[in-house]
Amino acid sequence: VNVTDNQHGCFRFSATNDAPETRLPPQFESHVFAPTIRNLFFVSQRFGDPRYGQLSELAPPEIVRGAENRAEMGVFNRLFTPIKQDDLNAKFGEFMPFGLIPQLINET
Repeated sequence: VNVTDNQHGCFRFSATNDAPETRLPPQFESHVFAPTIRNLFFVSQRFGDPRYGQLSELAPPEIVRGAENRAEMGVFNRLFTPIKQDDLNAKFGEFMPFGLIPQLINET
């Protein structure tokens, strides 16, 4: 993140690394990660791949549920994937026969 004026504005519902040259404006519901954490947040970072820019299952929960509406941060926020998964798990708990454990496999 390159900030030229950190006196105005706000860093809201976002995530970045904690690089020493980063001067962030006041933060609100944002997450700052150490620069040593390996970026495994995305399935693919190569433009043109089918899952380019989608969050992986290894992404931290701060990013997966860190948006203002408690869905994932970023461009795929409007899919409400974490909220749909919670609803699906609730239905499994309600209607699944006793003793069975559901296993979800995400595929797009």
